[in-house]
Amino acid sequence: RPGTEMHGQYATQADWDAWHTKDCDAEWSTNDLAPFVCYVKAAASRVSQDLGLETKELQLLELGCGGSGLSPALHAEGFNVRASDFSPNAIKHMAAVAPSIEWFVADARELPLPGGSVHLVFAKTLVDCLRTQANSSTILMDVLREVHRVLVPDGRVVFMDKMSNCIHWNIRAPPPVELYGNSIISRKRWFCHEFRARHCATGPSSDPLPAGEQGMASLQELP
Repeated sequence: RPGTEMHGQYATQADWDAWHTKDCDAEWSTNDLAPFVCYVKAAASRVSQDLGLETKELQLLELGCGGSGLSPALHAEGFNVRASDFSPNAIKHMAAVAPSIEWFVADARELPLPGGSVHLVFAKTLVDCLRTQANSSTILMDVLREVHRVLVPDGRVVFMDKMSNCIHWNIRAPPPVELYGNSIISRKRWFCHEFRARHCATGPSSDPLPAGEQGMASLQELP
């Protein structure tokens, strides 16, 4: 089970506050953000097509941002991005680094946002960290439910992680899309787990996604 060797580490807000005090600019496992920026942009394009909106109209939200430069990189591409982390130290640091972005402290299981207010949610290495918890499947499902609450119908969530080609050993989901970094130091596989929030008038949809949309499923279809 990938990540279980880290059980007991980085489990609490205090753990992460301590981490971000000593290593504020941590970019987990790679400094090559280009593949992640490209994938999030592609997911945003899919949302734009589904909803008939311009990409500049979309509201993007990063969960577990830490000290990553992913949100600033997407902001530089013209996206409306907000970013959250449950470590106040991380948010304080990033607010100083990129003051034009809205940074806020929040647990990914309880976001201070109204329902249906976000078009695309994304997170880099958050799932890796969640899988280290003893009750990881419960925590991850709580995050997915909260993400579903804040997403608009046909909004999407993208979880990018490096540990496993399944989002969790206890959760059924289609296989992810694999990414490879462009530089020698980042030439490792990353996995993009993409889900689409779908609704219909009679309740949650259970229809399969159109053929060819690898790595995506309705959030309601997860157990």
